[in-house]
Amino acid sequence: MSKGELNEGIKDIMRKMCEAISVDFDSINFTNDNDPYYLKHAWTKEQEGIFIGWLEWYLIKHPESANRFIDIGWFSEDKIRNFSKSFVNWYGWKLKERKE
Repeated sequence: MSKGELNEGIKDIMRKMCEAISVDFDSINFTNDNDPYYLKHAWTKEQEGIFIGWLEWYLIKHPESANRFIDIGWFSEDKIRNFSKSFVNWYGWKLKERKE
């Protein structure tokens, strides 16, 4: 997926995901399937949780963006929460290894 193909809603989301770990959105190549962007950086479980909370808020406040991702014939916070967790699993950064 190239930045040119991203709609404004997904750009906002991906920009925020980059911001969560202090990575410049414009430096990310979203199109290279042989070298996926989401494996190049990592975040902590805490950063991931904060992002999921923000994504839930964003999708509730911007239902037009939520409608692009999920069928919300009936709008439910549980549906948004589940989608937000799934989005991070599919498109989010890898988790940093815990230091013992």
